[in-house]
Amino acid sequence: MKKTVVVIFNDNDAALYAGSNVALRMAEVNKERKVELEVFLFGPGQNAYSGEDQEGPKANFKETIGKLIQAGIPVSACTNAAEANGTAEALRKDGLQLEFARDAFLRYAEEHAAVITF
Repeated sequence: MKKTVVVIFNDNDAALYAGSNVALRMAEVNKERKVELEVFLFGPGQNAYSGEDQEGPKANFKETIGKLIQAGIPVSACTNAAEANGTAEALRKDGLQLEFARDAFLRYAEEHAAVITF
């Protein structure tokens, strides 16, 4: 099966909104198009999800990520970052999977995934 991965790295409002909402829109049709979909939060994007500032666009971002998880789309975050900033347990509780970024990115190459970064 073909695969697309949305990596949300940037923490500016436009990247958070576009990355999460594009993924949510793809989740509406990925099964009928026979494309596996996955989302990976990394760096500033991961910090935006788990940070204390959860108003406005960041609250919308977190809500949209929750909708992706509820829709059965795998959403992952970097294990090293989560452990370093003490958010690993909270991320798991929210339904995110933790994976080392190096392993995730190499897996995407092995799977011949199309990777889109915001």
